[in-house]
Amino acid sequence: MKRLPVLMICALLAGLPLSGAQESGKAKAGWNFGVLPALSYNSDLGLQYGICADIYDYGDVFPGYRHKFYTELSHYTQGLTNLHLLYDSSYLIPEVRTTAAVSWLMNPMYTFYGLNGSAQVYDPSLNLNRQTGTAYYNYSRSMLRCLLDAQGEIYSGLRWAAGAAFWSFAIGNPSNRHYDPSNTLYADYCAAGLIRGDEASGGKRAEFKIGLVFDTRDHDAAPSRGINADIFLNASPDLFGDGYKYLQFCAHYRQYLDLIPARSGRMVLAWHLAYQDCLEGEAPFYMLPIITTPYLRQIISEGLGSMNTVRGNLYNRFIGDGYAWGNLELRIRLTDFTFLNQGWYIGFNPFFDMGLITRPHRPGTMAAWLGTGMEEVVSAARRLHKSAGAGLKIVMNENFIVSWELAKAFDHDNPGWGLSIGSNYIF
Repeated sequence: MKRLPVLMICALLAGLPLSGAQESGKAKAGWNFGVLPALSYNSDLGLQYGICADIYDYGDVFPGYRHKFYTELSHYTQGLTNLHLLYDSSYLIPEVRTTAAVSWLMNPMYTFYGLNGSAQVYDPSLNLNRQTGTAYYNYSRSMLRCLLDAQGEIYSGLRWAAGAAFWSFAIGNPSNRHYDPSNTLYADYCAAGLIRGDEASGGKRAEFKIGLVFDTRDHDAAPSRGINADIFLNASPDLFGDGYKYLQFCAHYRQYLDLIPARSGRMVLAWHLAYQDCLEGEAPFYMLPIITTPYLRQIISEGLGSMNTVRGNLYNRFIGDGYAWGNLELRIRLTDFTFLNQGWYIGFNPFFDMGLITRPHRPGTMAAWLGTGMEEVVSAARRLHKSAGAGLKIVMNENFIVSWELAKAFDHDNPGWGLSIGSNYIF
């Protein structure tokens, strides 16, 4: 693990940023191509290797861009393979920001620590162990995700937002021959009825969202000032005849305060508050970890815990029908430099996260299975979880961000530290 930062630096040095833009590290115009190894690490997924490419048409709006394409093909050593394509532009349709993404993620050892967070006791001795054939907290999952999102201005800073999504899941016991497929929490949940027969093998879903976005940020990738808030409804009708339909309420508030205006962007206080809840109906269990946003910021946008919500916690540790969480960061821009005709800077960001399940999933069924009262399940599920840590950022051309983050959870549900080496700020 100690060698990973060195490996990441090597990946950056091996990258081949090819530019059709101006030969300047301070300003870009026209097309800019960045091809890099997709080399990263996450405590829950393992070491990632593959290739990724960022393609920008900066036009004359740098540090903004007219068109952005991103593609990635990679594999994690703990099993996950992903193929991801993304397009983002505010110029394809005049005055409308259009974001489209297609992702295929296949994980024969997808982690599943149960429903309702602390209501499901976590036993580290049951973690993935090839010598004993134990994979109690794993199942096999394949996910195809297609997203199309649009935003248009109502008046300065306020936009309407709408989107559609298609999901297809295939789920089953761990498909690795080295592990016992019957000794899993997933199998126990299926037997207990916490995972029902009509959702146990996966399914298809369509979602449609509509809402409002308020955005006064000075920059998308690493803003130094402004507010980015959104509020919307996400509806999933029963289009595929599986009997599930639901309506979710989702809200996010992000604010960025420049603490040293005379040296803009050198020290920024940033915070994020989020809430997602199921107002009506019920989602199948495989949709519960999905964190809904106006547009996709990270390839993996799932679960309360781990690298995108409450850092330092186990991946998908806290799953329920509703979530609330918050993140607080101090973002410090340490130094700027030019390398390979590109503009770079190094940043440092100490942070504090917290989150909880606001609405447990099937607490009565879980209480019956555990042999306890439903109020105990609800109380345990709603426990507040906290973590803290710090990150290091290397940023190219104000948009391409390589991130190291180390976090420690403050409760017994998540012993140890969580390390993530990837891309972007989490908000």
